[in-house]
Amino acid sequence: MSLQGHSATRTGGPASQDCDDAVWIAQRMVLDAGAQAAKLRREASVQAATVRETAERDASVVWQQASVQAAAIREAAEREAAQLRAVVMRLSAGPDEAVMPAAILGPRLTARPKGLPRQLAAARVAAAAATALFLFALITGATEVALHGFAFFVFRSAGTGETGPHGLQEDQGPGQPDAPKPAPGHVRVQVSPTGKS
Repeated sequence: MSLQGHSATRTGGPASQDCDDAVWIAQRMVLDAGAQAAKLRREASVQAATVRETAERDASVVWQQASVQAAAIREAAEREAAQLRAVVMRLSAGPDEAVMPAAILGPRLTARPKGLPRQLAAARVAAAAATALFLFALITGATEVALHGFAFFVFRSAGTGETGPHGLQEDQGPGQPDAPKPAPGHVRVQVSPTGKS
C-alpha cells in the first residue's frame, strides 16, 4: 500500500490538511501492523521448528531406551524359558534322573518353609473370635426369651404390619393399663421458686 497524498501539494484549507494527515497516519499504522504480524509469523514458525526438532530428538531417545530395555527383558525371558525346558526334560526323563540342582530351579523353589505359616495362626484366632461372638449372641437371645417369653420378641402394636385385631395387644407401654409403675426412687418432686410444691 503506498502512502498517497502526504507529499503532494496541499491546496485545501487546514481541515483538508488534518484529514490528509489522519489518512496518512492510518495508512502508516496499517503498514506497521502488517510488518509486525509478518515478523511474529516468522518468529513463531522458527520456534515451532525448534520445538518440533527437540520433540523428535526426545522421542528417538525414548524409543532407543525402550528398545534396549525390551531386548534385555526378551533375553532374560529366553534364558528363563531355557531353564524351564531343561527342568521339564529332566522331569520327563524319570524319577531316578530327576535330581535338579538349585541353579536350575532358582532360589524360590528350592526350600519349603518350615513350621506352620503365620496365616494359619491368624485364621485360628479369627475363627475362635467369631465362634465366641456367635455363642454370646445365641446365649443372650435364649436368656431374653426365657426371661420375657417369645411373645415379647414378636410384639407389634395393633394395626402395624401384618398384625390383625386378634394379635397381641399393646398393654405394657407408657400410659397403658398394665404398664409398670415407676419406682419410688425415680419419682422427683420439683420445688417451685415460690416455696410451694
